[in-house]
Amino acid sequence: MSDPATDEVMGRLVAAVQHIMDEAAEDIAEELREELSGSSPSAPGNPPGRDTGALQASVQVLPAAEQSSGVNIIVRTDTEYDSYLEKGTSKMAARPFAGPLEAKWTPIIENRLAIAARLTQI
Repeated sequence: MSDPATDEVMGRLVAAVQHIMDEAAEDIAEELREELSGSSPSAPGNPPGRDTGALQASVQVLPAAEQSSGVNIIVRTDTEYDSYLEKGTSKMAARPFAGPLEAKWTPIIENRLAIAARLTQI
């Protein structure tokens, strides 16, 4: 038998987590598009600049309904060359754009989730 008070807190927490994750995904996608709008060619180690705009236009947020778990944030690009830019090749230095955003946003999201957990218990 479930406790109505616990069920209410859990319901609020689940809704808060989903909202935080959806909002963060959109924020990350927007920041990624901005990162990919710089001048081209970019310096090694910096995000790739805008040449044709295809990489920037390919930025997508995968909705939670299409994921195996609703707790993930999936922001992706969909070009033939995005991984070459991210990791580099034997003839080109890396122009990372996904890794740095993940490193930046992980603690931000963790902080937002911790605040939501505290607020939903009130």
